[in-house]
Amino acid sequence: MMPLATRTERQTRTDTSEKMINKKRPTVRVTATDYAYDGWLVSIFRKRRGDVRYVVEDDCGRLFIHNAKQLGVEEGWGLDNGEEPDNEQ
Repeated sequence: MMPLATRTERQTRTDTSEKMINKKRPTVRVTATDYAYDGWLVSIFRKRRGDVRYVVEDDCGRLFIHNAKQLGVEEGWGLDNGEEPDNEQ
């Protein structure tokens, strides 16, 4: 069983979410095996195991959780370096 997140880890996640709230939400293209859609990146967080997940809002306002591969970005994109995704197709 994984240990619970430390206070510092929880604060880092909160800081990352706050940064997303205070800036323009980038558009992203979600591509999975049997579906694809354009949406807005709402939040980035780490699971307890350390995997990075991205919350994307679709046109209807629904929120979906995706991994980096589904967004076509590198694992950890957007956490510390403020990079924008390359959406050029």
